Amino acid sequence: MTTHRATIHFPPTQPTLTLPSLILFGTIQPSPTHNWATHLSTTLLDLPIQILNPRRDDWDATWREDVSFAPFRENVEWEMAHAEKASLIVICFKAGSLCPISLLELGMHAARFGERVVVCCEDGFYKRGNVEIVCARFGVVCVRTVGELERAVREWMEGLCDGEEGRK
Repeated sequence: MTTHRATIHFPPTQPTLTLPSLILFGTIQPSPTHNWATHLSTTLLDLPIQILNPRRDDWDATWREDVSFAPFRENVEWEMAHAEKASLIVICFKAGSLCPISLLELGMHAARFGERVVVCCEDGFYKRGNVEIVCARFGVVCVRTVGELERAVREWMEGLCDGEEGRK
């Protein structure tokens, strides 16, 4: 029997971060259970960490992406606030996806947090060159596959769990 040590938080909860933590940004895939973020989270459940996943399963066509629409605004503010607090920011750009907001988030977080960001940008992502240049400029680790992302994130989080000071 597997013991889950990680806790996954979704908005609108406001968790107090007391353990090493990571926040997930990037391609939003249609299935809430079969997507890169859920898969990555599942591979980390054995670690004593907190995972922040901004995905909202209650998001639907009635939500307006407008600053005056409270649920939308609250979600964006949740993402920004928790990115500031998280030990690690993880961004994944899947081939074939269009995710301009994630590109904005990459620029914002890479410029502010640099080495606290890990990126996966698959071959075939339409703005791969831009992503690689931004990552190189700000010292961000950039890998090509979700498998490499899983290994990089696990190594980072295990280091935090073992008390490596340079990564807090």
